[in-house]
Amino acid sequence: MTAYDANPARLLQLQQEIEKNNGRLAAMLEDFKGGVAETRGWPGEGDSFAGENGPRVEREDRTSVDTLEAIAEAISAAGRATKSDVESILRNQGDVMDAVAQERRRGGRRA
Repeated sequence: MTAYDANPARLLQLQQEIEKNNGRLAAMLEDFKGGVAETRGWPGEGDSFAGENGPRVEREDRTSVDTLEAIAEAISAAGRATKSDVESILRNQGDVMDAVAQERRRGGRRA
């Protein structure tokens, strides 16, 4: 028989922390995007330096934003999965408690 122990209250607490951290990451991402917008055009325009560096800077900025967005989505998915796990644990605990109560009402005992 496989047994496991879970602390749903603690898991929900951790899930809330995950949501808070994801909110912080979202704010950081918006700050970063704002900083990138302020520096757009710094490599210049229309000269060789701009031609060499502008596309690279744009790629790096886009890659950074894409990476932060992917991390935020991963954190959000972890939060959703944790919440779903807790709901499943609580549902299973409830089902077991109901089955035990029903068996007691019937006066049945298992060896």
